[in-house]
Amino acid sequence: MEKDSIMSNKYIFILSVPIFIELFMQVLVNNVDQIMLSQLPKDVSDIYVNAVGQTNTVLNVFIMFFSVFSAASIILISQYKGAKDKERENRVYTMALVINIVFSIVIGIILVLFCRHFFMWMQVDDKVLDSACTYMRINAIFIILPSLITLFSGFLRSNELMMQSLAISILVNILNIIFNALLINGLTINGINIIPRLELTGAALGSVFARLIGVIILIYLIIKKANIHIKLKALSKETLKKIFQVGLPSGGEALSYNVSQIVILIIINLIARKENDLSIANTKMYVYILANITYLFASAFSQGMQIIIGRLLGARRIEDAENRVWYTVKSSYFVSTAISIFMFIFSYQVLGIFTDNQAILELGRQILFVEIFLEMGRAFNIVLVRALQTSGDIMFPTTTAIIFCWAVAVLGSYFFGYVLGMGLIGVWIAMTLDEIFRAIIFCIRFKKGKWREIELI
Repeated sequence: MEKDSIMSNKYIFILSVPIFIELFMQVLVNNVDQIMLSQLPKDVSDIYVNAVGQTNTVLNVFIMFFSVFSAASIILISQYKGAKDKERENRVYTMALVINIVFSIVIGIILVLFCRHFFMWMQVDDKVLDSACTYMRINAIFIILPSLITLFSGFLRSNELMMQSLAISILVNILNIIFNALLINGLTINGINIIPRLELTGAALGSVFARLIGVIILIYLIIKKANIHIKLKALSKETLKKIFQVGLPSGGEALSYNVSQIVILIIINLIARKENDLSIANTKMYVYILANITYLFASAFSQGMQIIIGRLLGARRIEDAENRVWYTVKSSYFVSTAISIFMFIFSYQVLGIFTDNQAILELGRQILFVEIFLEMGRAFNIVLVRALQTSGDIMFPTTTAIIFCWAVAVLGSYFFGYVLGMGLIGVWIAMTLDEIFRAIIFCIRFKKGKWREIELI
C-alpha cells in the first residue's frame, strides 16, 4: 500500500465507517430485546426490561473479554501483514479461534449453573429474579455465538473486508428483529396459533437464531473471501504466548471495567431498593443504551486506526503512526461530544422510544446532561488506549484503568450516589470523573513517547 494512501484521511474513513455501522448494528442486536420488550403491557415490560439489563451487564463481562482477544489478534495480524510474515499471521487465526471456543464452553457452563447466585449477589429485585435467570441461561448456553461473531468479524476487517463484515451485522440485526417480533408476540393466522407467544424467552431465542445464521455465513466468508484456513497443525506456543501477552493485560482491563459495572449496578439496585422505585434501575438501562450509541464513532474510528498504525508500526513508520493517532483523537472527541449534546437536547424524544414514564424521562434528561462530559473523556480514552496497546505499551493503560475504575468510578458511585443520597446522578458524576482523569493521564503518557521504543514483533 502506498504511503499517501494509508496516510490519507479518506482511507481511515473508508476503514472506519463500515466498522461504525457494524458496531451500531451490534448495539441494536444487544439492545433490541429491551426495546421490543418495553412495548409490552407495563405490568410485565418493566420487569422484562430490568431482567435483560441485569443479564446483559453480566454477559458483557465475558463478551468484552472475548473482544479483547479478538482485538489482540487484529493487532498481531496487522503487524504481521506490515512485516509481510504470512506464516505467523496464519498461526494467529487458528490460535485465536481455539482460545475463543475453549473460553466460551467454560464460561457458558459457569453462567448456566450459577446465574441465580450472580443475581442474588447483585441485589436484583425479587420480582425480576426469575425472569433474569431465564434470559441468562438461554444466552449463556449459546455464548459462543457472539464470541465467534466478534472474532470472525475481526478477521474480515484485518483483511480489509469491511463491507462483508458490515453486511453480516445488518443481516443479523434484521433477522433478530424479525425473530423477536414472531417469538415475543407469537403468530396467529385465521385463529390458528402458529407460533406461541413467548415474550422474554422469545426475545432470547430470537437473538440466538439470528446470531447462529450470522456465524454460519461468516465461516463461509473467511474461507472463501479472506482465504483463511484454520488448521490445527498451525497451533503454536509462541503464537499463544503473544496473543496472551497482548490480550491478557487489556483483557484484565476489560474484565475489571465490566466487573466494576456490575458493582455499580449493585449500587444502583441498592438505591432503587432504598427508594422502593424500580424506575431508577430502568433509567440506568435506557440511558446506557443511548450512551453505547454515543461512543460508537470513537470506538469504530479507533479500530480503523489500529489497523492503520499496526501496519505503520510493523514497517517502523513511527511519525506517521503518531499523526494518525492524534487525528483520530480529535475527530472522535468532536463527534462524540456532538452526539451526546444531541441526545441531551432531544432527551424526551429518544427516551420516549422506550417509555412514557415521566419519572424516567425527567431523571434520564439530567443523566444525559452529565453524559456530555463523560463522553468527552471517553473519546480520548478509547483512542489512546487502543493506540498504546497496538504499539505494545500495554501494562500502563491497563493498570491505570483498573486503579481509576475502582478508586474513582466505583467508590465515587457509592459515595455520591448512596452515601450522599445523590442517586443515579451521583453515580454518573463519579463515572465522568473517572473518564476525565484517565483522559488527562493517557494524553501525557502518549506525548512522552515511550511507546516509540517498543517493538512488538
